[in-house]
Amino acid sequence: ELGGHEEAEHRAAGLIAARCCDVLVAVGEPARALIEAARGAGHGDAHWFALKDEAAAFVATRLTPGATVLVKASRSQAFETLLPALEATP
Repeated sequence: ELGGHEEAEHRAAGLIAARCCDVLVAVGEPARALIEAARGAGHGDAHWFALKDEAAAFVATRLTPGATVLVKASRSQAFETLLPALEATP
């Protein structure tokens, strides 16, 4: 969706995330650059997954009461299908 800017924009997002989030999880090949940039900027808890279900399972193990989770994806990835699993986590 970002065309020729895809990798650069994902890297820019990774640099921002490295400064402002505790745990970073990304899914899919285009998002690999986001994780690489975050790790390169010193983020020690950045994780990449090939599949969204793998990422959701990992996130569910890290949730604590009152945690806030930002779910962002291209519309075509249908990440809303992950919400019931995340909401069911105690």
